[in-house]
Amino acid sequence: MLYIQTDSGEWTFANRRFAPQITANERAHNGRVAATMNGRVIDVRVEPNQQVKRDEILVSIEAMKMEHHVIAPMDGTIQVINVSVNDQVKPGQTMVDFHVLKQVT
Repeated sequence: MLYIQTDSGEWTFANRRFAPQITANERAHNGRVAATMNGRVIDVRVEPNQQVKRDEILVSIEAMKMEHHVIAPMDGTIQVINVSVNDQVKPGQTMVDFHVLKQVT
């Protein structure tokens, strides 16, 4: 996934051919999205009860002076947001829980 943001707009590019398939283990988490690295939350782009699509940005984290986007692995509805702007997160920490609307097989 490549994200480009300029003064004139924001673009997201994805090569689905190389996108990992959703595994049974990931489906079992039913929408639990966890941090993959240590960092500081700089943006929360979703709210409870908001519907999201697969690959939609949920949270942005600053780590190693770079911005990293945490995306929705599946279509769903946001249930709980467990972080706020300026929170420090660590790998494995649940940031967002959502109800899966459609599972990829």
